[in-house]
Amino acid sequence: MSQALIIDRYAVYGVIASGGMATVHYGRLVGQGGFSRTVAIKRLHPQFASDPALVAMMVDEARLVSRIRHPNVVPTLDVVASGSEVLVVMEYVAGESLSQLRKVSRLTQPIPVPIAAAIMADVLRGLQAAHDAKDEKGEPLGIVHRDVSPQNILVGTDGQARILDFGVAKAEGRSQTTVNGIIKGKIAYMSPEQIEGRAVTLQTDLFAAGIVLWELLTGHRLFLGDNAGEVALKVVSAPIEPPSRVVPSRASALAAYDAFFAQGLSRDPEARFSSARQMREALEACGPIAPGIVIADWLQNLAHEALFRRAKALSDIEGSKLAVIPTPLEVVPVSVASSSVSPSIEDRPLPARARRRVSLLWPLVAMLGATIVVLLFFRHAPSQAASPSVPIVAEQSAPLPAADPIPPAAPPTTESAVPVEPAAPLHAGSSSPARPSPRATRAATSLATAAVTAAGQTSAPSSPSAPAARECVPYTWDAHGIKHYNPACL
Repeated sequence: MSQALIIDRYAVYGVIASGGMATVHYGRLVGQGGFSRTVAIKRLHPQFASDPALVAMMVDEARLVSRIRHPNVVPTLDVVASGSEVLVVMEYVAGESLSQLRKVSRLTQPIPVPIAAAIMADVLRGLQAAHDAKDEKGEPLGIVHRDVSPQNILVGTDGQARILDFGVAKAEGRSQTTVNGIIKGKIAYMSPEQIEGRAVTLQTDLFAAGIVLWELLTGHRLFLGDNAGEVALKVVSAPIEPPSRVVPSRASALAAYDAFFAQGLSRDPEARFSSARQMREALEACGPIAPGIVIADWLQNLAHEALFRRAKALSDIEGSKLAVIPTPLEVVPVSVASSSVSPSIEDRPLPARARRRVSLLWPLVAMLGATIVVLLFFRHAPSQAASPSVPIVAEQSAPLPAADPIPPAAPPTTESAVPVEPAAPLHAGSSSPARPSPRATRAATSLATAAVTAAGQTSAPSSPSAPAARECVPYTWDAHGIKHYNPACL
């Protein structure tokens, strides 16, 4: 499978079938988020893509078929006109065209009558849906396919036949109408009124469907000539033999269809069936109709090589990794010389997850700040913060003993006040005090609290039952957790 050609939002792969105006390719719709879908893409030949009339005709085809919703009609999904490319995107149906099946059957064995009848019954169902299609306002579109032929009939692996390619269809309100006298379609499957340039009606499609069925049952071409003029002359005036006479070996099986073709292939449009539904009912009355499962098995046996090859190609396409087509905002990168400037990092809003993370960090930052403030307060607190009424004597050594508990603060007295001496630094020669240990910090906090409480009680009247205030306080603790002895009690 060759490398994909990216056109708009579609990846175009190898060729499935080719016609005079367009080629049908494998395709892949590539969307955002990994979405993809396998499709069939009809691509107008380059020499025709510059013709506005032909482009408009393909766009009309897509518009028409989008109004036909039936399982026996291959649906059109999209139409793309991008530069010199014109694409009609259709649903991909695994199967084989009736024209290829007919060629293979000629080399092996004729198509069984019940299978041929079932295929054409499906085609008539699809034609009825096209003839009954209405526009957005509910008005009949009056669609006439005008190109019913084996090339435009697809037999799917599900056992259903589908009609496709409404490229030359006539409809009311179509922008590209046919000029009188101009012939469109395949001459060998045209009706006499088409050849003569007269008005076409739904009976035109029924005449073409009758030709296809006649050829499936007999294994021969109905109108065959050396050139287009000879073929056209036979369509208008050559006698039409009943199938039972053309194939005597199958006369018993085909005799019931002679009357059917006498009406269906009448050169007078008024003498033909009035609708595709009436023609299908007459066909089903002629003999047995094969069920879908029988058609599916017949298709697998007759075209297994082609089906296997296409299934392999489809598997390669669906298994290949294609980069997702960027959105319009991402198609053109911003260059240095471009006037479009992408937003800076500061101007871009934070993602939701980042905003949540920032909101969770604020409480942690606040708690950390509060802890730092408390630690700095106790680190830089002055040694005299205990109380001016508590005697403090500086001492150079005697570190805090681990086993001595912190003594409770003794009640202060007015008679034992001693002038306060400044505390000596912990380390001689050091310009800044050393960092206290955690235990020393807790001891200093307790001492400061006791001192403040004692200071508040000095002005209160002493209780008659309280002990005499003449008792001496043997030692005290400063804010750094160092014990100081009172010389007055020694």
